[in-house]
Amino acid sequence: MRVLPYVFTLVCAVPAFAFMPPTVSHPRGITMSAEMGQDRRDVVKSTFGFASVLGVLASLSPSFPAQAGYLNSDKLPEVIKPSDAEVDQDILKSSEVQNELKAIRNYKEGVSSLRSELAGNAQVDLYSRVRKDLDVSSLRDSLNKVNTVFSEDTQRGTDRIVRIILQDVNELEAATRQRPGTQRSDTKLKLITKKLKKLDAAFAELLTYF
Repeated sequence: MRVLPYVFTLVCAVPAFAFMPPTVSHPRGITMSAEMGQDRRDVVKSTFGFASVLGVLASLSPSFPAQAGYLNSDKLPEVIKPSDAEVDQDILKSSEVQNELKAIRNYKEGVSSLRSELAGNAQVDLYSRVRKDLDVSSLRDSLNKVNTVFSEDTQRGTDRIVRIILQDVNELEAATRQRPGTQRSDTKLKLITKKLKKLDAAFAELLTYF
């Protein structure tokens, strides 16, 4: 980022009149149409000069890759692996966390059940099951409570999985919705199958931390 002071100095070094149309003195005998033509040429020259300065500044600015996430993601602490997870055993053994952990295992079993049903019947009604068995509000509460057993470093890994699970459930609910009397297309079937597999894997990955 040391280039920024240099850019600022360059901007300051460009005189203000470089961005202003030059003053032209016209003889009295020149017609109004000629004056308007000259004005237009002056504006074009001024605009071109301004664009050139912007081009120079842009060439001096540092370039960043267009990608999702943090700009300095390479500087973020490494995500803790499940085998290295730091768990507060007292919180983990509490009845509240144990109940929520059991609920999460039930959620995973429900997803596995949905996958089996869809494999046996491509037209099975999954929308009502998803809304009932994978209620986003209840699921979020369970995920947040069990996540409290981990240290902040470990939560860098589990938080990512929690976000994936919640997003997958929302997308699955939207994908399984269909109008009454319509058949589920092969394209939609492949999409739902893929989302269920991804969600099942996310639950399994989260449970490896416990």
